[in-house]
Amino acid sequence: MELVKPDIGLLFWMTICFVLLLILMKKYAWGPILKALNDRENGIRDALNQAQKARDEISSLKENQNNIVMEAKAEREAIISEAKKFVDEYKLEQKTLIDQEMDKRLQSVQDSIQKEKQAAMDSIKKSVASLSVEIAEKILEKKLESDSEQQDLINKSLEKLDVK
Repeated sequence: MELVKPDIGLLFWMTICFVLLLILMKKYAWGPILKALNDRENGIRDALNQAQKARDEISSLKENQNNIVMEAKAEREAIISEAKKFVDEYKLEQKTLIDQEMDKRLQSVQDSIQKEKQAAMDSIKKSVASLSVEIAEKILEKKLESDSEQQDLINKSLEKLDVK
């Protein structure tokens, strides 16, 4: 039981060993441990700062992306609007050209019809004049005694008339 009742010498050597252990621990263990803890703390702090910067950058990129999308939509709408305007103008221009061409063709057809009509009228006038002369000749050649003979002659002459 000597260990339970330490003696002065034992206390002295235990104290010296403890102090030496503390000095050795301070020199070789606590310094590197504290340095490692400080390095780790600084590393964590840097990682948190980088994470915050990354979050800020992502937020900024999202905002830029939204702005770019908005600008793209606006540009798309402008292009679509411009294209619709161009198509409407083109349609109007083509309609005007078609209307002008149709008017020219219609006028040409009307002129042609008018010329044909005039030619037909001239032909009919010549035929009627010729027929009238023939009828008059026949009437003069033949002295008719009654109105019914005159009417029969006129009807026969009209049947011979070929109007085209």
